Amino acid sequence: MTPLSNLLGHFLYFVRWTAVIVALGAVVGAFSFPLVGLLIGAESTVAELALSGARKLAFLAFVWAPGTALVLTFHRLYLARQRHASVMGETQDANPAG
Repeated sequence: MTPLSNLLGHFLYFVRWTAVIVALGAVVGAFSFPLVGLLIGAESTVAELALSGARKLAFLAFVWAPGTALVLTFHRLYLARQRHASVMGETQDANPAG
């Protein structure tokens, strides 16, 4: 695997996690806003509440999604490096001082 295709694979992994988190936020907002609106007696229609919820929670999810996706991507890279090191028989402790 070339370094460029490896980098592209990790970038796509990051983008996929970002998209999934934003989509989940939109779906949760589309379902939760009408439920809460009906419970509190909102004057908006169910469709308006669903659209508003999808927009607001998708935006909120978009604020958090890149950071979460970045952490997940680096965690994946860390695990891959650990697997590679154990296969190669390298020591796990890189600190010679102990």
